[in-house]
Amino acid sequence: MHRELVKRNVWIASYPRSGNTLLRLILAECFELGTKSKYPESSEAVLAFFGGHLAGERYLTKTHDPPEDDNPAIYLIRDGRATIVSYYHYCRDYGLPVSMENVIRGTVGFGSWSGHYDAWNPFKRPQTIVVRYEELAKNMEAPLERIAAFLGIRPRRPFSKTFEELHLQKRTFFRSGDNARNIAELSEPLLRLFVEYHGSAMEELGYLDCEYR
Repeated sequence: MHRELVKRNVWIASYPRSGNTLLRLILAECFELGTKSKYPESSEAVLAFFGGHLAGERYLTKTHDPPEDDNPAIYLIRDGRATIVSYYHYCRDYGLPVSMENVIRGTVGFGSWSGHYDAWNPFKRPQTIVVRYEELAKNMEAPLERIAAFLGIRPRRPFSKTFEELHLQKRTFFRSGDNARNIAELSEPLLRLFVEYHGSAMEELGYLDCEYR
């Protein structure tokens, strides 16, 4: 696919707070690939701060929207329970008055967590690979290999930053990389509501019985 990168956009798609900015930093440092976003937003300033933008003609484009064409995509997924808690805090930190129930039901910007995954589901959409946030956070060697094979380009160097470093520099944006800490904020009624809305996708992705330590 390397030759096509000049001619054709590749999407970096995710539901908000799934690790999209982290992946863009990885693509910049490890692959020397520039990225851009569909939106004017705070993550652009964060990327510039950490040197995550590169000049050149080849770019991958961040989106939180549903697919708008059949261009190739890297879809970043994270345990939905941790994601909705992180998105809730992000909205509140940036002045958007939402409740946790709003985020679970998907009555917020970018809609439902499981609906978003279904729109980008690689079993339904060609030229789409899934990268799990949990893999990037734990040991990124395997996901980097999949990304390299997908893009047809080898990484030039390993990723040098830790989450702790990112958090210290941008505490609001990199609030917590810990799924367990996020999930612990959900009460039993909220967990039941979450499963009611997103249980099928969680089961398909193998997250439903996943516990974090």
